[in-house]
Parts: sequence; structure tokens; C-alpha cells
Amino acid sequence: MRIIGNAGTAPRKVQAVASGALATGDTVVVNADGTVSVIAGTNISQSKGSEVTFNAGQSAGLSSAFDINSGKVVVTYKDGANSDYPTAVVGTISGSSVSFGSEVVIDTVSSTTCVVYDSNSNKVAVFYVSNGLKGKVGTVSGTGISFGSAGSISLSSDPTLTKRGAVFDPDTNKIVVAYKQASASSKAVIATVSGTDVTFGTPVQLDSSTAGVEEIGLGYDTLNNKVIAAYRKSSSPYDCKVVVGTVSSNSISFGSEATFNAGNQSYPATPVFDTNSGKVVIAYRDGSNSSYGKTVLGTVSGTSITFGSPVTWHSGTTYNATSVYHADAKKVVTFFTNGSSGARGEVVVGSVSGSSITYTSGFAISPDDTNIQNILAYDSTNKIILANYVSEDDYHGEAIVYQPAYTSTNITSENFIGIASNGYASGQAATINAKGFIDDNQSSLTAGQSYYVQTNGDLGLTAADPSVFAGTAVSATKLIVKG
Repeated sequence: MRIIGNAGTAPRKVQAVASGALATGDTVVVNADGTVSVIAGTNISQSKGSEVTFNAGQSAGLSSAFDINSGKVVVTYKDGANSDYPTAVVGTISGSSVSFGSEVVIDTVSSTTCVVYDSNSNKVAVFYVSNGLKGKVGTVSGTGISFGSAGSISLSSDPTLTKRGAVFDPDTNKIVVAYKQASASSKAVIATVSGTDVTFGTPVQLDSSTAGVEEIGLGYDTLNNKVIAAYRKSSSPYDCKVVVGTVSSNSISFGSEATFNAGNQSYPATPVFDTNSGKVVIAYRDGSNSSYGKTVLGTVSGTSITFGSPVTWHSGTTYNATSVYHADAKKVVTFFTNGSSGARGEVVVGSVSGSSITYTSGFAISPDDTNIQNILAYDSTNKIILANYVSEDDYHGEAIVYQPAYTSTNITSENFIGIASNGYASGQAATINAKGFIDDNQSSLTAGQSYYVQTNGDLGLTAADPSVFAGTAVSATKLIVKG
């Protein structure tokens, strides 16, 4: 904190430079640069931008990842207009719009792709199929991307990749790639990025049998430091299951399978981790219940996972569900094709509280053409989501920027410092009544009650999110700050 000086003889006070105007009695946070600001909340409305085409040819096998280092979204796909070559394009989000650079061919083979961001190397890694499993490291520069040489692992037959069949483990700085071979054997392998090269470990069995799985999606539980793999069994009774994976050095091991849905024609979306609640969230199409859209919450313990009761978010035919966690809104956004309403693309937004999740009603995000593939990426720089999809009328690759509704606030669980003793202009030295000081600039308090700072800076009797204890009232106008 940039301390200007002591506050005279008054105890438990702090002086710091005001960033923005402060009024007497305002609740205050300390900023990263040591200045202080009034606590404020801004209501963000749900919105979407205009549809933008990133590939005017026939697109398939979409995958996307947000490159935090460059602040760009990388979209990969199989380009039907160019021999089905795996192709990448860089998207730049500005406000509610997105623009794309030139398409870049990843390799001159016919293959689907899976892309993931490696925060250790600040690169993206793209995996695809060509005489085994291959990987390339991509470096984003401006609106373009370049790739290093391919690393590969020989397999008995070419595998099948899914759009979310790879995830980065930030605790070991490894990438886990999952795939299915033609023999129906489902495997996972560790990939390591070094510079512009990628190397592979030894594949291990993913599921409990050699029957194989489909629609593999990988997520990561940052609380328990575990990989979460969700999939559908390839043979009857086609149950949807999850295994918990532990990465160690250049290998991964899995716990026992847990079933979260038993039913033919059920398909899980990629598991996402809600860091606010500590829950694994899995949306899926429930083929045993009229193909409704549903979600289960999973709790990881060791190498096991248990599930709560499913929650229905779409009481109609559901296809192509995919999910992403919006860290600033603390919400799970699920993009799906509504087969009961012109097969258009819609989103629902889920809020986890305890062991339950509640949803908003569906919001149409794409035009009324049929979405046959959907994928989401969360841009943590702009705090917004990019939705990519393929429309059945022309099979072009399309994109739309989507913003869920939420309240943005500058308060965290740690940065509350106290209450402004007077009014101050921006840039002025401000005196803040800090911990232990009895602030007498309040009104309508109840003596003996505990008060919490709300996301808009007000004081309330119940904890907000995040939970920040303001202090205890000793009269209608006085509060012991963090007392």
C-alpha cells in the first residue's frame, strides 16, 4: 500500500491515495497498486453480439481455447473446403464483437483436432490424428498463429479425438489427452510442452474395460488437483460414467468408474469445475428421459467422485451440449441445440449453491438455423464467452460473443480495508477507519448485530459472495470495523 503518512494521533486509521472519489462512510478496498477505492458493483446484462463467419467452407470437429498470454481465442477445426485439413484461426474479442485473422493449416492430413492452452509455456497445443496421435505447439502473434514441428506417438490404429479430449494440469504442468482407438480401447496419455515441441508419455487404459467409450470430455478439479474424465460407454447399456485421474510425472492413473446416468442415447458434455463451490458440473442429454437436458454435480474425494440428484434445465429435445465456467460471474454456461424450437442454439446459465444448481431460462444465441456442433471458450481478459458452432444450412463455421448476466464487483475475500472517515477527491490522501476503529458514519444499524459488506458496498446482515465481514454495530450509527 502506498502510505502517505500516519493519521495523526488517531489509532487504527490508515492513510492512502484515493483512486476515484470517496464519500464519508463509504466501504473501501485496497487496490493492487496500493491505492484505495470505494466498493462498487456493476450490473452486467445478458447480451450477444452479431454472428461472424470464421470459415466459409464446410467445418467439422470444432475445438477452441483461450490463450491468456495473447488475450486471443484459438479455434481449430477440420476444413472441408481444403481437403479436411486441420486448421486454426485466431479470434480477437472487442466489446460484443469478434474478428478473425487468416486461417492457418496445422498439417496437410485429414483429421479432427483438439486444442488446449498450456499456461506454463504460454502456448496452445493442438492434437490430431495421422498414423497415430500427433501434437503441435502453437504460438499466437497478433492475429496469426504459427506451429512448431509435430511430436507423435505410434499407435496400433488411428485414434478418435473429441473436441474436449485434452486438458491442462496446472499442478504438474502436463497436458492429458484422451482418445478412442478403432479396437474400442480407450486410452489417456501425458503430453509435455517444451518450447515449440511436444512429447508424449506411455498411454494407459482410461475406462474399466476394453469395451471402449465415446464422447470423452476432460476437465480439471483445481481444489483436489485431479483430472475429471466424463464419457459414454460404447456398448449396451451405454451408461454415462466418470473417472478421476491423478497425474504423476509422465503418467496418469485412474480411480474406479462412477455412473451418473444410465440410459441409451445419453451424451455428456465436458465436465467443468466450479471454483466457487468446489463442485464438478456435468451437463448431459438424458436419452432415458425424452432427451432432456440435465446436470449433475460431482464431489471429488481422493480418486472417487459422488453425484447429487440430476437437475433438468431443458424439458425438450437436447443436442450438442457443451459447458464452460465463467469465473467472474461464478456461473456455469451451457450451450446446446434446442431440438424443440427450430434446432437453434441456446444457452442456459447455472448457479451452484451448496449441493444444488439453479438455471436461468434458455436464451437464443444463434440464428434459427440448425446447430450441429457447439463449443465455448471463456475469455478471462474480457470476461466474456465466445460461442462457436456449425450451422446445418451451409456447414460454415460461425461465432458469436455471449455475455451472461451478473454483478461485477471490485471486492474480494481479502481486499476490504475499512470505511472512509470523510469525503475525498480522486488522488487525495484519504483517511480510512481500519480494523478495530469505531466508525461513526453509519445509520440505521442495530446494536449487537454483525454486518457484512455487500457486492455494491452496502452493509447487510447476511453474507454476500464473496463473504466479507465488515464489523459489529455498537449503536445505530457506530460500527466496530472488522471487530
